[in-house]
Amino acid sequence: MYGGNKGNNNDDEIDLLNDGDWDVGFNSRLTTTKKLGFSTTRDFTTTLPTSTSNNMNGSSTTTSINSISENKTNLAAAYNNIKTMKTNISGLDSDDDDEDLHEDTLLNSNISTSGILSNDLNNENNNLQQLDQQNRFLIEEIEFQFTKTFTHVCATKGNLLLATDQNTCIYVDDNFDRYREFKIRTDEEDENEKIYKCFIDPSGYHVIITINNGDNYYFNTANNKNPKIITNMKNILIESIGWDIDNCNKETTGTILIGTNDSKIYECKFENDINNPIKNSLKLIFDFNECEMLVSSGPINGIFIEPNYFGKVKSTVNNYFILVITPFRMFEFIGGPTFQDVFQTYQSTPQLLTFKELPAKKSDLTSSELHVLRNSKAFAWLSNAGIFHGNFKRDSNSNSYNNNNYEELQGESLINECEVIQMDSSKMNSSMQQGIKSIAISEFHMFILYPEKLTIVMQPPGLCTSGGGNSVEQQQQLLLMNQQVNNNNNSGSGTLLNNHDAQQDIENFFYAKSLNRRDSASKGSGSSITGSNGLDNNGVGSGISAGGISSNGIHIGEVSLSDIKVVHQRNFPMSTSGELLGLCTDLMTGDVYLYSNSSVYRIEIDDEERDVWKLYLEQALDPKSSKELYFDIAYKLCKNENRDIVLSAKADYYFKMKRYMEAASIYAMTTKSFEQVSISFHNKGQKDALRSYVLSKLQILKKNIKIENQDATQLSCLCTWLTEMYLDKMNELYDYLILPNNNLKDNNNNTINGIEKQYEEIRSEFRKFLEQNKKHLDKETTYRLMSSHGQTQEVLFFAMLIEDYERVISHCITEKDYSQALEILNKYCKTRSYEDYFYKFSPILMQHLPREMVNTLTTKRFLDSGKLIPALMRFMHQSKNNNHNNGELDDNQHFTNSLTNEQQNHVIRYLEWCIKKQENEDPAIHNLLLTLYADLDDDEKLLNFLNTEGENNFYDPKYALRICTQKKKIEACVRLYSSMQLYDDAVDLALENDEIELARECADKPEDDEYKKKLWLKIAKHVIDSSIGVKQAIAFLSYTDKIKLEDILPYFPDFSKIDDFKEEICKSLEQYKNEIEKLKSDMHEATQTAALIREDIKELKHRYGYITANAKCDLSSKSILTTDFYLFPCQHVFRADALVEEVLKYTKSETRREKIRNLDEKRKLYNRQMEILALNNNEQRQQSLDQKELSSLQEELKDLDDLLSSECPLCGDMMIDSIDQSFIGDEDLEVQSWAIN
Repeated sequence: MYGGNKGNNNDDEIDLLNDGDWDVGFNSRLTTTKKLGFSTTRDFTTTLPTSTSNNMNGSSTTTSINSISENKTNLAAAYNNIKTMKTNISGLDSDDDDEDLHEDTLLNSNISTSGILSNDLNNENNNLQQLDQQNRFLIEEIEFQFTKTFTHVCATKGNLLLATDQNTCIYVDDNFDRYREFKIRTDEEDENEKIYKCFIDPSGYHVIITINNGDNYYFNTANNKNPKIITNMKNILIESIGWDIDNCNKETTGTILIGTNDSKIYECKFENDINNPIKNSLKLIFDFNECEMLVSSGPINGIFIEPNYFGKVKSTVNNYFILVITPFRMFEFIGGPTFQDVFQTYQSTPQLLTFKELPAKKSDLTSSELHVLRNSKAFAWLSNAGIFHGNFKRDSNSNSYNNNNYEELQGESLINECEVIQMDSSKMNSSMQQGIKSIAISEFHMFILYPEKLTIVMQPPGLCTSGGGNSVEQQQQLLLMNQQVNNNNNSGSGTLLNNHDAQQDIENFFYAKSLNRRDSASKGSGSSITGSNGLDNNGVGSGISAGGISSNGIHIGEVSLSDIKVVHQRNFPMSTSGELLGLCTDLMTGDVYLYSNSSVYRIEIDDEERDVWKLYLEQALDPKSSKELYFDIAYKLCKNENRDIVLSAKADYYFKMKRYMEAASIYAMTTKSFEQVSISFHNKGQKDALRSYVLSKLQILKKNIKIENQDATQLSCLCTWLTEMYLDKMNELYDYLILPNNNLKDNNNNTINGIEKQYEEIRSEFRKFLEQNKKHLDKETTYRLMSSHGQTQEVLFFAMLIEDYERVISHCITEKDYSQALEILNKYCKTRSYEDYFYKFSPILMQHLPREMVNTLTTKRFLDSGKLIPALMRFMHQSKNNNHNNGELDDNQHFTNSLTNEQQNHVIRYLEWCIKKQENEDPAIHNLLLTLYADLDDDEKLLNFLNTEGENNFYDPKYALRICTQKKKIEACVRLYSSMQLYDDAVDLALENDEIELARECADKPEDDEYKKKLWLKIAKHVIDSSIGVKQAIAFLSYTDKIKLEDILPYFPDFSKIDDFKEEICKSLEQYKNEIEKLKSDMHEATQTAALIREDIKELKHRYGYITANAKCDLSSKSILTTDFYLFPCQHVFRADALVEEVLKYTKSETRREKIRNLDEKRKLYNRQMEILALNNNEQRQQSLDQKELSSLQEELKDLDDLLSSECPLCGDMMIDSIDQSFIGDEDLEVQSWAIN
């Protein structure tokens, strides 16, 4: 466990990091019992149990499934007990006084926990893990249909090329079911001529075989022809070939590079021609022997080509990255567009040559191997000194790596992160001490072949590199962690490499240089070793620059092979498996093959990524190799159920590094105790991080809500707590700006501006938080919190968010900001739910902003105008009190007089809008408007309002009469009397005020002529009594026809002269005479008209018409002479039966329809009786009706004639009534014929 002496660490850090004691069930890569929260064991080299090891000769381990299940169950129960014990004793103590005790408890709990598992349980756990790993790795022997002794094996596209000791090559394809053997015709007498190496291109067609005497052969697997010698490649011993994977096909290999055993590189191109495969001449493009700065380069053991490493221009190859290895050097070449151009640059400028060198004595150097994953993800270089394992820089989006400026990188190393894997002989068994025969790599694993054993280790490239990219503060923290880890180690738990020892090993082991780097000084990458000073007499490098980073900026790590996690191993005894020769990798499929002199095995990994995340997580927490990137890789690789472990570990790491904000965001995604994390941040005084953590937890909680009101209490509590934290932060920043502060006084304006900016940012963040979580906040609680912090603006903002406009408007009115109050009322209160706000605030707003308030009221059609009356009355009453207090209002004055003209006019405008636009019928509205009209000096509006003649007359006439009487509005009173039909009172009031015209107008309104005459006489008497003169009084008769001269004569004085009436009397007599003559004329005209009508009636009885013998009914188109018929003046003729049917269609009265049917039956009866009488048969005559009955029946048929002949059905009203009827009935055959089936 990460820790140390209690006094050297902060208690809270230890509490947080050690909680849970991350047990991922993975063995450490270094020899420590515990590291940074991981429970590990001491046995780092995985060895199978004896019983299992002895039975592993070429077969996989088999274990009883029931036994494994039972063991796992016991193990799980034991771990559950441990977890329960840890939970009981873990947790954070918020009391500062108990922190030391709390730390001791945690440390002791971890120590005691380590002792709970017995040795048997530990061994059982290891066995289970090993058996599980064995099941994941399948090593399957390929069964061939032949028996040969193999010397070399190559693989591509799932096919195999096998070289035998009999100088033959066997090509196996079709999933190993078919094979072809090709014989090489060598000198049979020379037994020393053997196949030295064989090569097959990635396409699987072109095969090149080199013999140990320097002869080379070629054949194409698509042809059944034996290999032929390549005449222009004699005396060239090929060690390696670099293939251009993108250009290999059946017909050609594309341009390739050939490395020889004498340190030369050739360029050539093979084509599908067995006789002359090399059309162009073989070109020597680089010779390491000519490089004066290099000594004893040795054979070219490996070549790797990556075309277009820096991107393409169009579809052509424009640049190459080439990796070349010798037994103790690795060279990098960059350039283009051809291979010759690439190497020409380094030949002309040897200073650009970049290489890495592994230290080894020349006598020890025999051969080395280069393995590169396709697409250059990772590489591994095996030499006698160790394994150089790493990856390349791959950033196609970066401006540093593109086709335009790759020449600037010549002399730079493209190796990004790497490690040197040392072979520690002291920790190896006898079989491993014999040396590594071959290696292979996959994305996360490395395959190491010993003489009689295959070991598979989990080793992603670059994992052992030191954290060179960390900041100074992070490096100090890592150093502190390393010291604490060393303090926790005991002598029995192995050795932990400290920084000094690890660096010393690297300096003695690895050498990376660029010969006379042209830009080493300018880039400040450290002191490079140039010239021959860095080489010993054998040309072997002697060291690198300090700091874990080489002179060219490469991140380098170092690890012992014995300390790497072994995930699988299998023994291959020579007695059963033969001599193990090597490993080969299929570049196209990624499959790994192991081969001996008698067998070939295919190695498959099931779910290769499964446990890799544990390794990355362990390295991320290792103080010597810690990198943040490892957390992300571990998170990406692990499954969902394990991601909480990774996140928790990463959060603990950030917390320990005092990167609290980052720790908070990650803690929120974990299942760590909310209370525990919160208290930890609180004890550290990290309020911002605590706020960020709670906010993130809130967001996660909200995302998990599936039903309404789920977790409502938790949401409310979190939101309220966050509100308090935001307000506290805002007050803290505000105090820095406002309150006297000696620290701020000494600072410049930039510091103050920075605090102001921070204040604005936190306020903006707080407001955004309120917008998103307003529904989870209790209104009153939030108001109290904000008010207690003095944040009035935030109170108003929150009130606006939750639509509590009443509080905002009240605040504005209190601050006398009436315009703002009215703006809020108008802009946001748009529905009926806010109508009470208008009733409440209208009086005060009308008093200060009458025009604007009325404009607002007229836009809110949902308001009840009647409910606004009390508000308007209250407004008027307040104005009255204000004026009364100022001594401006007399007690006898009406309250509306207290309004200013502007206020009064706008009240009138609103009431007029209610009546005219809204058609309001509320009597209170009408009465109030009438009252305001009565206060106006101009009576025009009042009279127009009253002059409605009873239309829309919703005011109270008695109230109106009282108001008009008080205001002495005579004409209004007269009109009110008139509207109330109190015409006597109206005329009397008008006459009292000498309003003769008004009185005459009222006198004409009654409908009763006698009443009108009475009123006119009253007016006439008033006129006569006013002594205006007889002639003027007589002239008054011209205004009405209801009274005559004789009616008003009694009102004249007795002493009036008759001469004054002579003219009027004559006119009256003449008028009577004319009326008598007119009556006589009318009587004579009426007599003549009556005589003419009598003549027309007589002529109707004798009217007749003509029809032809073949005339047909206009309704039924049948002959009319065979039955009763009707002929109309319009010349339409109808059979009686057809006419009856047509009339019945348009007769709506059921009684009338029944009558027509009965009469039609009688018509038919009458016709039958008449037919009987026409016969001579006496018996039938006796059965007929008598003459009296026939006469009665004939009289009844006259009613039928009246009903049927009242109008022509084709010319009368019946035709007009049928205009809306369809021409075709619903059941008509015509309609059915048009139906679509």
